[in-house]
Amino acid sequence: MKGTIDYNRRSIQESVTFIDEKNEKRTFKPNDALLFYIKKDVYYSLSFKYKNEQKKAFLLRYLVDKKSNFTFYVYYNEDDQPIYYFRKGEEGEVQAVADDPATGYVSPIHTFLLQKARNKADIFEPYLDANHMTPSRFVELRKVVRMGNINRIPKFRWGLTANIGSYSLEKDKYDFNKKIIGTGGLFADIPLFDCFSLHPELTLTANNYKGHIGFSKDRSSAVYNGTEVTIPIMLRYTFKYVSGNVLPYVQFGYQPSLLFNNKLEYRYTSEESLHYEGDYDAYTQLFEGEEDTKNFTSALTAGAGIEYILKNNHRVYLDVRGVFIPGQFGRTGIAFSVSYNL
Repeated sequence: MKGTIDYNRRSIQESVTFIDEKNEKRTFKPNDALLFYIKKDVYYSLSFKYKNEQKKAFLLRYLVDKKSNFTFYVYYNEDDQPIYYFRKGEEGEVQAVADDPATGYVSPIHTFLLQKARNKADIFEPYLDANHMTPSRFVELRKVVRMGNINRIPKFRWGLTANIGSYSLEKDKYDFNKKIIGTGGLFADIPLFDCFSLHPELTLTANNYKGHIGFSKDRSSAVYNGTEVTIPIMLRYTFKYVSGNVLPYVQFGYQPSLLFNNKLEYRYTSEESLHYEGDYDAYTQLFEGEEDTKNFTSALTAGAGIEYILKNNHRVYLDVRGVFIPGQFGRTGIAFSVSYNL
């Protein structure tokens, strides 16, 4: 039967009304129809347990996992909150995805995952939290046990980071020597989706550069000192489908910096010539001073590295990254970074 459907999300679970081209209405209840479509959504008439009682309603097909042959459905309760159910194959019993401590019900989803994990069950079991199980989480966990890689589980991580690199200071009309500089601070790794994560850092650097004024190399000198708080914010892609303890990753992002107590001092000697009645006379004059510098700089950063899995909750991250300054003032170079999550 084709036509328009008069419904809202909750009421359609109990009955659905079709309006045909002649504007005639026909209502179906779960006992009257096996399934119906609304665009790409499919609703199935299914029996399931709700609040420890058997119930029949139209459930929206939420997700199909072909690897495990599980189909997931969603039912919206009186508070319009989703409750997830699943069944194996087309004829399997419809069961709740989450455990129910009140009735002692334990979802077969966990048994399925632990069987897949086999001898690694002791590693994966702490992550199989029934009260937070959803179809999407089930698919993610199944990937974990199938690949044998606990890192497939999205998890917020934070810890300590340090890097050392060769940097030069970019400043118009000045040439500063490259310098080996170390930084230290904190990092976080925030899962976004699949293999992507947001990787911000907060690091502190003490800058000290020596150089000269570009147009007067032999007769000038310049010194820059300052404290720099750097906040690189990178999008990281980790190749989590790789099995084993070493996972490669690439990253790219934006790096703002705040500068404190920064001072640029310079001095140069000026040579001038005077001519008196054909005689040549020369003298020099010394100039010293300070130049204002920015209190904020921005840069782009990109790099690649590896994540080494020590144990369930701890990782070591090793990477090489470059910093590129698009403006006229700031620190640019290449560094090696090591991080450890707590």
